[in-house]
Amino acid sequence: MPSTPEPRAYRMGARAESAALTRERVLDAAAACFGEQDYDAVSLREIAERAGVGLQTVVRTAGSKEALFAEVAERFLATMMAGFEPGRVDDWRSALRQLMTFYEAHGDQSIRVMAHEHRVPGVRQYVQRSRERQAAWLQARHGDAFAALSATEKKRRVAMVLTLTGGRTWYTLRREHRLSASETHRAIEEQLEALLALPA
Repeated sequence: MPSTPEPRAYRMGARAESAALTRERVLDAAAACFGEQDYDAVSLREIAERAGVGLQTVVRTAGSKEALFAEVAERFLATMMAGFEPGRVDDWRSALRQLMTFYEAHGDQSIRVMAHEHRVPGVRQYVQRSRERQAAWLQARHGDAFAALSATEKKRRVAMVLTLTGGRTWYTLRREHRLSASETHRAIEEQLEALLALPA
């Protein structure tokens, strides 16, 4: 008795799932490569070898090294900004704890990616978006701390908050000054506490 042909929808679904898994492998490999080396030192061939796929698969997945780099940047920044999702956390201390956890796991890689903010347009776009999102969250959750300030003072103080919670501040304290994870957290928390204190 002849076998029943495999339904077309099932075959298409399986192919889509396989393509999605391959894409994740390529992105994981790219994140590892870009996180360990300078942008110029990474090649698509190296990413392909690390992902266990052919070079043409990487090209089909991303199109170019710049596009792949931008996707990696978006992934890092999306994970980092999860602490500022309005529905997930209201308190800045909780958001800071989430950020510090992220930086301990991915901070070095993120800094290497963000170092190309002014070189790779895609990275610049995602970094700027993350700053805007964080600023919006800050205003929505802690706007009272800035309500009595002049426009100039508010702009300065918000910029300082964003700088303190940025990856570069974590990197400076943690790597360049060699503070422990808890010391780094405490140093940033103390400064944020002063900046977000309501005026007397």
